[in-house]
Amino acid sequence: MRLHRIIGFTTLALALATGAASAAPSNIQPPRPGQVGFVGAGQYGTFFKSGDLAKLFGGGGGYLVRARYRMRYERAVGVSFERQGFQVRDPADSAFAFKTMTTIVSALDIYQMFGTRTPTVKYLSASLGLAQNTIKLNDGETVVNGTYAGDGFVVGVGAGFERFVWQSWDVDLSARYYAMFHLGHANHEVQLSLGVGFYAGY
Repeated sequence: MRLHRIIGFTTLALALATGAASAAPSNIQPPRPGQVGFVGAGQYGTFFKSGDLAKLFGGGGGYLVRARYRMRYERAVGVSFERQGFQVRDPADSAFAFKTMTTIVSALDIYQMFGTRTPTVKYLSASLGLAQNTIKLNDGETVVNGTYAGDGFVVGVGAGFERFVWQSWDVDLSARYYAMFHLGHANHEVQLSLGVGFYAGY
C-alpha cells in the first residue's frame, strides 16, 4: 500500500508540474550552463520483496545530498550521497536478531532536463554507484561485514522536477528506482525524496 501511495503521489506531482511550466517571472533566475546546484532532501524508500536483503528488510526513511553541474543541451552531471534506514520485516525477540539495516549510497548521476528556461524544470536521471550496508542487532551491536552486511553496487533510474520559487532556489521532488546488487543478488528499491536546492551564481 505504501508503494502504491508513493507512485500515485509522484505521478500527480509530475503532472501538476508539467501544467505549471511557463516563462520564468522576474524574481526567478533559472540556472545557466556552468552553474553548480546543491540539493538537501529527506526521503522514504522501500524494497520489493525479492532478493536476499529485500526478503529481510522493508522500508524506511533517510536523507540525501546531491550536487549537479549544468551543461549545455539541457544536460547535467552530478554526484549524490544518501543515507537510508530499513526496518526488518519480521522482528524477533532474540538479542542477536536483526533490527535495522543502514545503507550509504555514493553515486554518479547523469541528467536529461526539460524546460530549463521555465520555473519548473523536469528531468530524467540515471545513476551508478556503491552501496555500503551495516546491520544493527537487537542488542545494539553493529555488523559491518557478513552475509548481509558489506559492500555492493547500485544502478538506478529516476524522474523528478525542480520548481524554482525565488531567484535560484527551488523545491526538488523526485522518484528513483534502484537495483542494489549484493553477493550476486539484485534487490529492487523505489524511493521518493523531497527537498530544497539552490544554484551558486557566477
